[in-house]
Amino acid sequence: MPSSSNTSIAKKARTKAEADFATWLMMAKLGGFDDLPANAQSFLTNYRSRLETMNEAESTVGTENPIRVDAVMESPKLTE
Repeated sequence: MPSSSNTSIAKKARTKAEADFATWLMMAKLGGFDDLPANAQSFLTNYRSRLETMNEAESTVGTENPIRVDAVMESPKLTE
């Protein structure tokens, strides 16, 4: 059974991933793709590739999951 600390980290990571992805996608749509950090550009490039074989919802989930992993890895509780 997951601890409440792990659940909290997972929820925060999901929220951060969803917000980051939405922000990056909007910036790219407004012409700011080149101004995004390299990791954001990579995630969006992968998202665009997924759109060729998946619908938008599946592509979004497939893109947010790796962002979520990055957010969890950046969690201060994991480095204590």
